[in-house]
Amino acid sequence: SLADKALNVQIVSNTNAAIERAARSNDKTNESIQAIETNIRYGMFCLTFMYFRALHHVRKEKAIWCGHHDMVSMWRQPPMSDERKKMIEEQKNIQFRRARIEYSMDKARKGEEKKWRKEERERFEKVS
Repeated sequence: SLADKALNVQIVSNTNAAIERAARSNDKTNESIQAIETNIRYGMFCLTFMYFRALHHVRKEKAIWCGHHDMVSMWRQPPMSDERKKMIEEQKNIQFRRARIEYSMDKARKGEEKKWRKEERERFEKVS
């Protein structure tokens, strides 16, 4: 009947309208979410930028206030770290080892020359 057909058309129309409203509200929600995401990213950028800027200022102020370049502190040497002491000790050991190797090589060279002279002398005596 005609009323049933009209009812079916009305139901289809209402369904299509509801789907369009849901799509539009979904688009608005997506736009809102994208705007929020953009704002959060910008906020994170600003926080990161401010952190590194503050870190730079702290290091600069530390260099100014630490007093390493003051005339008063120039006469006093800063305390040496354990690592630095170890490095100096290693350098001394290297120099000592080089000197010992050079000494040993010199002794060996002299010994070989002495042996060579002795052999030459013995060969000369055999020939004569």
